Amino acid sequence: MRPPRFLGFRRVVPWLWLAALAVGCGGPTEDGPRTPQAGFAPSPPSVPAPAGLAGADRSVRDQYAQVRADFELSLAEADGSEDPRAARGRAYGQLGLWYQAYRFDTGAVTAFEIASELDPRAPRWAYHLATLHRLRGRGEEALEHYRRVIEATEPAPYPPALAWTGAIHLDHHRLREAETAYGRALDQNGGMTVALHGLAKVALAEGRSGDARPLLERALDLEPDAAPLLYALARSHLADGNGRLAEALLERLPDDNRRHGSLRLADPWLHEVDALATGVQDHLRAGLRARRAGDLALALERFQRAVAADASNLEASLQLSQLLVELRRPRKAQERLADVKTTFPGEPRVLVLEARAALMLGDVGGAELAVERALEADPSSVAARGLRAEILLRSGRSKEALDLLAGLRSQHPGDPAVARAHATALISVGRSAEARGALEQDLERMPDQPALQTLLDSLGNDGSEAIDDVGNP
Repeated sequence: MRPPRFLGFRRVVPWLWLAALAVGCGGPTEDGPRTPQAGFAPSPPSVPAPAGLAGADRSVRDQYAQVRADFELSLAEADGSEDPRAARGRAYGQLGLWYQAYRFDTGAVTAFEIASELDPRAPRWAYHLATLHRLRGRGEEALEHYRRVIEATEPAPYPPALAWTGAIHLDHHRLREAETAYGRALDQNGGMTVALHGLAKVALAEGRSGDARPLLERALDLEPDAAPLLYALARSHLADGNGRLAEALLERLPDDNRRHGSLRLADPWLHEVDALATGVQDHLRAGLRARRAGDLALALERFQRAVAADASNLEASLQLSQLLVELRRPRKAQERLADVKTTFPGEPRVLVLEARAALMLGDVGGAELAVERALEADPSSVAARGLRAEILLRSGRSKEALDLLAGLRSQHPGDPAVARAHATALISVGRSAEARGALEQDLERMPDQPALQTLLDSLGNDGSEAIDDVGNP
């Protein structure tokens, strides 16, 4: 059997390229396949050309022409294969992978639906359908496709399908179903931190914080400093009245929002999709997804590839430098930023990152100089002003730092990072009662910020830091 052609984007002869562009003249549109004329064999179902293709990069348009031509050729060859329906299903499925890689989701759904109908034994197309429905917030539809994947891959179900099944059930508070799915995922892959985290969240939802902690600690052995794990472990300690332990864990979080990211999940099928998109913006999107998921090694690789594709792209260099700082590689970050500054000498975001790297290396003077230059370029920069407050605190100028943070809090009342920085600074100088009052006001404005609530709960009723046995009998 011949291997699929799509993933190599091979060269095609000119008449095939023209045929690809002419597919469905009077044919594939958003209205669906055309009705065949009497006396002719039915045309194969059509997948519309991507609606946003005209505005895409030239390289993407060229790829599409080749992928579409390969698709048409595979359909023509399918009748001579051992299993024509399965061969046609693979053709549609491979086309769907390209659509999915470039986020042309409508066409991807159409292609995968046709592929699944033609070849229902192939679990991969159902898996990609489930992924697209899940990302669109259609959890119940996604569950049905995940069920098909699990059944088709028995007795060793595809672990990511089990993990996502557990996540959807957990979102709908179906705890028993979530526990079963996560448990089966862990049976298939004992090192799956997503499954350990999911089982711990089930235990926390049932008030079993003591059962959650060993699961989370085991997961943290596999992914140290993973924000979702730290946040859940802090919740387990807080549930038992251990406010100080909870706060110590929250202090390790990079920022208030990283707790929302998912954990690393080995998913070869989706990784192959990501690899199809090859432009600088594609590498950036893949890097950002990996970063949100906590897979910092993959994020680093994709940001490096984005910079290699276009070293003059400011966003690529900023993302790479930011990640290098987070990974505590300040000298590497400085090397990248030095190159960026030659093209963008006054860019405040570059200067803020330069200041952070200098601060990590103990160069307070260099950090202060970079922050001042950032503020000259953009006096309203919240990041630069917050970093200046941190430098002032480190220099023993706590009154100036607190005045600056109070002003930021007044100007940005809906920013949880500012609120947290302000309260933490107050606590650091022994003004915990003021911190408590400020946090109570902040939570009235931002009630959906658990990290602020946890920080508040770590303080005693009189504003002092809570002792470890608060809440115990």
